[in-house]
Amino acid sequence: MNAAIKKAFSNFLSGEELKLAIEGCVLNDRLSQNRIYNSFYNYAMSICGIYTTNYEDSVEIINDGFLKIFKEIHRYQPSYADHILSFKGWLRKIMLYTTIDHFRKNQKHRFTKELDNEADWSSAGEDPLDKVSYNEIVRSMQKLTPGYRIIFNLFIVQLVRPSQTWQEEESSCNKYCLTKTK
Repeated sequence: MNAAIKKAFSNFLSGEELKLAIEGCVLNDRLSQNRIYNSFYNYAMSICGIYTTNYEDSVEIINDGFLKIFKEIHRYQPSYADHILSFKGWLRKIMLYTTIDHFRKNQKHRFTKELDNEADWSSAGEDPLDKVSYNEIVRSMQKLTPGYRIIFNLFIVQLVRPSQTWQEEESSCNKYCLTKTK
């Protein structure tokens, strides 16, 4: 392995290191929080980046999401034997909900726009999808209004069933309401 690849993978925590870092976070250890943040920052960016139109919004959402993670990490219970995959799933869920909360909070600042003529496909008889690169798709998705972008990502890209999302949302709302009333 060359030095650049080794450096890129040096931030990843092993399963045992992750367990220790989580235990440290429960005790509010800043070094443990830093290790988790640095290890999962790029993963969180890959989740939040597709829902936002600019880098600053992505960073704001990621920081809010990690704040929620560190506040609630004492409730984290691994769902699988693989602690890394389990933690990634938990982190992904929190980042998605944080993204949705961010757009709800900032909805008054957003404007809707017509979806007509967003994509100017040539009708030369060839399949336009053959010419579309990943970056072009991401840029086109970022042109969507926040509401459309979230729905598109959840139901097309992430392949989430609508009933699954609403049940999760209702469950999290019930948990939130119960904790607020205590």
